[in-house]
Amino acid sequence: MTTLFQDLRYGVRMLGKSPAFTLVAIITLALGIGANTAIFSVADAFLLRPVSFEDTDRLVMVMELSPGQMGDWNTVAPGNFEDWKQQSRSFEPMAAYLWHSFNLTGSGEPQRVQGFEVTWNFFDTLRETAAFGHTFLPQDEAPGRELQVVLAYGLWERAFAADRNIIGTKVKLNDQSYWVTGVMPKDFVFPLAADLWVPMTTSTTARRSDRSQHSLYVVTRLKPGVSVHEAQAEMDGISHRMAATYPSTNQGWGVHVIPISIFVTGELTRSYTLMLLGAVGFVLLIACANVANLELARSTVRVREMAVRLSLGAGRWRIVRQVLIESIVLGLGGVALGVVLAQWGVHIILAYMPPDVAKFLPGWDTISVNWRAFGYALTVALVAAVISGLAPALESSGVNVNEALKDGSRGGTATRGRHRLRSAFVVLQVALSLVLLVGSGLMAKGVWALIRVNEDSSPKSLLTFNLDLRGDRYAREQQKTAFSDRMLETLAGTPGVEGAALASGLPFANGGDLNTNVFSIEGRPAVSARDKHWAFEQLVSAGYLSLMHVALREGRLLSDDDTDSTMPVAVINQTMAQRFWPNQSAIGRRIRWGSEKNAGEWMTIVGIVGDVRNSWFNEQPEPTIYSPYRQSPHPFTTVAVRIGGSPESVIASVRTRIATIDPELPLYEVKTYDELIHESILGLKYVAVMLTVLGVIALVMAGIGLYGVMSYLVTLRRHEIGIRMALGAQRYEVLGMVLRWGASLLTVGAVAGLLLARSLARLLAGFIYGVKASDLQIFFVATLTLIAAATLATYIPALRASRVDPMVALRYE
Repeated sequence: MTTLFQDLRYGVRMLGKSPAFTLVAIITLALGIGANTAIFSVADAFLLRPVSFEDTDRLVMVMELSPGQMGDWNTVAPGNFEDWKQQSRSFEPMAAYLWHSFNLTGSGEPQRVQGFEVTWNFFDTLRETAAFGHTFLPQDEAPGRELQVVLAYGLWERAFAADRNIIGTKVKLNDQSYWVTGVMPKDFVFPLAADLWVPMTTSTTARRSDRSQHSLYVVTRLKPGVSVHEAQAEMDGISHRMAATYPSTNQGWGVHVIPISIFVTGELTRSYTLMLLGAVGFVLLIACANVANLELARSTVRVREMAVRLSLGAGRWRIVRQVLIESIVLGLGGVALGVVLAQWGVHIILAYMPPDVAKFLPGWDTISVNWRAFGYALTVALVAAVISGLAPALESSGVNVNEALKDGSRGGTATRGRHRLRSAFVVLQVALSLVLLVGSGLMAKGVWALIRVNEDSSPKSLLTFNLDLRGDRYAREQQKTAFSDRMLETLAGTPGVEGAALASGLPFANGGDLNTNVFSIEGRPAVSARDKHWAFEQLVSAGYLSLMHVALREGRLLSDDDTDSTMPVAVINQTMAQRFWPNQSAIGRRIRWGSEKNAGEWMTIVGIVGDVRNSWFNEQPEPTIYSPYRQSPHPFTTVAVRIGGSPESVIASVRTRIATIDPELPLYEVKTYDELIHESILGLKYVAVMLTVLGVIALVMAGIGLYGVMSYLVTLRRHEIGIRMALGAQRYEVLGMVLRWGASLLTVGAVAGLLLARSLARLLAGFIYGVKASDLQIFFVATLTLIAAATLATYIPALRASRVDPMVALRYE
């Protein structure tokens, strides 16, 4: 231990004698450590701690797998949920929930709040209790029971002034009175941030046995000793039995048991987070290679020092330990600065995420450089110190004492060994930096393509907002239609408004999560659930397609004459027409929503329109059916208003005009369509920006590394260059010679980097639809950028070499 402290003191003293080297090495390591720590802080929140409940590892979601619908898993039919509860033996009691939104009135300004309908045992399953008051009881689901509500802590503070006397009083939600039974703790968030919870009304026989409408999310706990694999096997057996018993609704459907952490985070978020962790790992390796090169250069001038120590009896291990300790000291310095950089990076990451988006990201509020992140940074620093210091340590311990102590020695074999090592480090830096440049380029191009995918709709001139037409005032369909008609007429007369329309949802809204539904085609009955057809369902006003600049291909658009008293009609997109009626016209064909035994009215196809991309995760346009809202009004409505000038300039007048129709109806998510599209792909933009930043850091580090190696090489071969010039070599010949040395390293690194980048491109192509693994333009631009940076890094030492004075060089040698 005493010798260890001696080595530590000696190492600090020697680093102090080389302040320039020490500062550059610490800054280089700090960039790598800081980037890793910042991304780890994100991964810690998203992957390791997305939820925090008792025995989280036993908490699972049980979801259904549809035979043909888009998505990895689906919500659960109530009838299947009831059978699961009775037949499964792997789980503790199952609970269920579904999204529910409310218009909160009678408590100040009307506002839209998000919540869940939950089974009475929902909170018991999560093992969560109210901060005060109580959660639901079994009798709260009974028919005729007075309505109950549990408030979220945030809503209690925001809407009710944190009044603890709220327990036992009534609040008005969707024109109905609910008794407040409890308030949840401030940190309770599952599965996303919510404002309240109400009991699920699934007690009616018809709803409990329904197997066609999939709407529930099922959460439960594994029994002690039961693994996810065992539970999955049991649920597969139950699913097969149910498919045989109920073939018309269950044939082809499967079950997926998902650990809660994976469900909450989502597969794509996990994939992108892991990809970023890999990217910052590359940056760290580049930083380590740079520091290793610096230490190899420094060890050149310490050859005599190491030789003297070896001649005085120091063993090779003692020399190795000494160099590694110095490297560890540099790593600790990198931690100190790297944590500061990580905090700065996390602050930037959090600052630019809109609150409306952040609330739907589980774990977002917990992102911070905490003690786990600090421990990770310290571990990374020690690993980086060993990686960057091991090669120099072994080189220093292998000094030839006799040669090193001779006057005029230039290092012999050890010097050539160092040169090979430094060249290998530069090749590694070039290869990894090219991989990051290609990755960031592909991401940036893919995100830009998504932003522009619906550019034909002129999204910057569209103001959008949502309405929720529920409650006693809108209980009948005629009431919904009357309000919508009057609203559109009023908005059309607003100064600055060029047109207004409504739809059940907009493309890319909520990340493209439009409603999908089963539809039937006349004359083509589905034999089983596996044969069912799926399409995006859009209930729209007559002017919607024109307002969104969707081109008519055949037939006609929807009109104001399409009402509940006329023949049901529909307009479909081109993809649907080509898929189901290839080489023939779809006009006049009839379709209807639902399966054969549970279907709506037949709708006659009267028009075919161009395709519109509805989400970023569907590579090709999906079948879409547009039907008149007047024939089937929906309570959830998105309104789009085309503005001649700035959309923000008419927000106040739009609010005022709608308030004249219904002063208690809140408008929510008021924003331009351009903002809506950008927010829907904000996660991808974050990844693209972070990859770009990492790519730039890697490029700069690779350039510095190449510059260092070429400078070292010029110094090492100064005598040779002097002889060449004395024998008549011209400056441009020397310049070309040195540039060829650099080009050889660049070529090897670029070839290796392109091979690695090709694999990364295939990975990204699976994540972002629109990104092509064979995008030669991005590969060319990334390679050209790297060549430009490398040429600059090589040219400066080459220029210095061409200016060597032969007499000075020969006299020096």
